[in-house]
Parts: sequence; C-alpha cells; structure tokens
Amino acid sequence: VERIPADVLQQPCCYYSREEKKTTATSTESPQKPSAARSKDELDEATGKCPMGENWLCLRCMQVYCSRYVNGHGLRHWEETKATKTGGACGHCVLVGLSDLSAWCHE
Repeated sequence: VERIPADVLQQPCCYYSREEKKTTATSTESPQKPSAARSKDELDEATGKCPMGENWLCLRCMQVYCSRYVNGHGLRHWEETKATKTGGACGHCVLVGLSDLSAWCHE
C-alpha cells in the first residue's frame, strides 16, 4: 500500500488538468478555451477549476476528483476507467473522501 502524500488534502480536482492534456495532445485548440462540458460545471472563477470542497482520492491512480455534489468528476472517472478497461474489470472504483476519510466503492 502506498502512502498518501500529505499535500493531497490541499489539491483541487484534477479532472480539467487531465482533459486539457488530452485536448492539447489531440488538437490545436487552446486549453484555456471553454468546452461544452466545462460550461455546464460549476468552476472557481479565480482558478478555472472545480471549487474546493468535498474531494475524493482515487486509490488506484492517486488522483483527486470532486464529488457528485460538486461536479461529479469522481463518478465520471470511475465510469470512464470502467468503460475503457484501463482500471481492470471494475475500473477505478475505490475512493477515499478527503474531508472525513470515509471510503467508497462504486461497485
């Protein structure tokens, strides 16, 4: 079992950072340009990312995603990894809530 880095509690949801890397690698579109999906999400005006709040740590890839009560990127991450089989048959289904250290399995 890996140790969880101490600074992970202060990290925002990484969903848009990940999406911007995909966009930059596959197109010439600027990562700052809002996408259709981004315009539906609630974003922090100062950072352009998901607001800090109830975030979850994926125990498979150690990335932080926001909860279903913010923009639902933790759930979306599980659905994407399950659909593409990048996380095995169950996808990245186990997360830990950073606000109270509760555990959740989507399966």
